[in-house]
Amino acid sequence: MPRFKRLRTGDDSAGQQMGPSSWEHIFKNRVIFDNICRHMDPQGILSLRQTTKQLSGLFDSLFKTQWNVNRSLKRFVDNPVGLRSMLARHNALISGSFALQFFERVVWDDSDLDIYVHDDDASINAMGQYLIQAENYKFDSTFDWRSPDYQQHLKEVREVKTYLRETEDSKTKENHPLKIQIIRTDATPLETILTGFYTTVIINFISWDSAWSVFPDLSFIKRKSYQLKNLSEYYGILIGKYGRRGWRTLEDVWPEDTQYTKSLEPGKIRSVGDSKSWKIDLDTTDVSPGCPSSVVNYCFFNIRKAERASIHDDLFRPHYEIDAKGWQSAVLKYKYTFPGYGYEDFWPHISDRLQNLTKIELLKLEDDERPFPETDYPWRYAENVRRHPPAGWAFWDDHLEMWFKAYQEKADIKECD
Repeated sequence: MPRFKRLRTGDDSAGQQMGPSSWEHIFKNRVIFDNICRHMDPQGILSLRQTTKQLSGLFDSLFKTQWNVNRSLKRFVDNPVGLRSMLARHNALISGSFALQFFERVVWDDSDLDIYVHDDDASINAMGQYLIQAENYKFDSTFDWRSPDYQQHLKEVREVKTYLRETEDSKTKENHPLKIQIIRTDATPLETILTGFYTTVIINFISWDSAWSVFPDLSFIKRKSYQLKNLSEYYGILIGKYGRRGWRTLEDVWPEDTQYTKSLEPGKIRSVGDSKSWKIDLDTTDVSPGCPSSVVNYCFFNIRKAERASIHDDLFRPHYEIDAKGWQSAVLKYKYTFPGYGYEDFWPHISDRLQNLTKIELLKLEDDERPFPETDYPWRYAENVRRHPPAGWAFWDDHLEMWFKAYQEKADIKECD
């Protein structure tokens, strides 16, 4: 509770007590609020945000102005809007250290820009050609990530294409050229980030219209990161880098810290778009639109403590694991995630409904117009239908909000019983 001082004028008897309403009136001034937050780090801003809901509108505006993704991307590309339009067109995500720097509002000179693209030759090639033709990058190399030495660390990645661009500094000094890597993923970029990354502090990503941090309470308030892979020499070197940048890495949440680590509760199914995540809506002026950010509201995952495979596994170290698998349907325009079978979750709950809707769409068409035959596994054809939908084919993504609300209400009633 703030302490209020007596305001003095020329006549002390005219002093008045400054009450809460006066304090709120001053603090809600957009200019004052913006200037105050300009001198605060993310830790202070997020802590302030947790104290009251009355400033939520001001925070939304603040995030758009002080977290300017175009300004951050200018370090790597001349036309940030053009690059973001490419992200939208190919459902690609920016992640890695660039996304962390964006949330932290810092720049690390030795970092690069990682763009995650789903395994599709057309999208991979289009993104690479854009960097060459529009941004004057040169193709440098392709690294096959499927070799056994690397697959054990990030099996969701297939290959990494590296593009370089010389700058005046890199030509005359010892600075490295600008580097952008296009990372081809077997799963969707989001699924790869959730299940493939090795520690919580880097579970952040940027799409064409929004930026997301999945564990902001750990990363920006407690300044801690928790292992999502078994700690080894390989990961030790990587976490050392973030240690030098200000984060302490732990393998397990200590009992006294549980009240501060709500985003990392084992056994609790989360959505990427839930209130525990930090979302920043980006300025989308002149950006060609793509997949709506609302999709992540229905991308679910589960956190659990890893278990030792065998009592003889001497290399096992305590850590957490994230369960998230792709979920798709021929009547959904976008691909989502669910924690996996065996969990009480939204997607298995509506699977029969999606199956019936798919059958309706098939029966609307003549036999020779149907994109696939009637089957018990129509989801196998979902990718093809998304790319080449028959005329009049209906997608039902816009009903997810209503269906999910009904699912939650039913779950609440069941819990009360």
